[in-house]
Amino acid sequence: MISKPAPEAPPDIPMKSAFIHMTLLTVIGLSTFSACDELPGNEEPMPTLKITAGEVVHLAQRVDLECGGSDFRLFRVSLKNGSEALSMFKGENELRTELLPSGSDVKKFKLDPIRKTAKGFEMSMEHGERYYHSRLFEFECQDGSFHLVRMKADRFDTSNPSRIRKRDQAVKPSIPFEQFGLRLYLID
Repeated sequence: MISKPAPEAPPDIPMKSAFIHMTLLTVIGLSTFSACDELPGNEEPMPTLKITAGEVVHLAQRVDLECGGSDFRLFRVSLKNGSEALSMFKGENELRTELLPSGSDVKKFKLDPIRKTAKGFEMSMEHGERYYHSRLFEFECQDGSFHLVRMKADRFDTSNPSRIRKRDQAVKPSIPFEQFGLRLYLID
């Protein structure tokens, strides 16, 4: 069997950070928020993950953004260990990187492609087997950074899909992306 060398990370990703220096995000807050219908408020900021360029196998998506006269880049990358991560940079500075849940962490987890909007960007995720959950997060430029300002959620029992529960909620106060974590919004 011929083995191929691992592909190198694209040169434009500023992954000059040190080796992974935090404990992997495991079940952060899942039990706390599993039965909660309210948005998380001013909890402690989510821990960030540092990734080196050598750990990146594939650049799945890059979104270039502008806010308050500064350039931002949002990356979704596949890592050597098979997981995915979401990273935001302001210029060359890494603001936040989050390890995304896998299908084994959260049943049928899927993060849809991130979309630019007139005021910022939005991203959506879905998960669940019998109980399906969908969330849309809207981020807008505020005070030179991106903040979560609105969340839309749908959920239903697949055995009775006619009873869909929908929610459209403004996030007040808004949550800076640096403190945002997808795992806080997972409901099992």
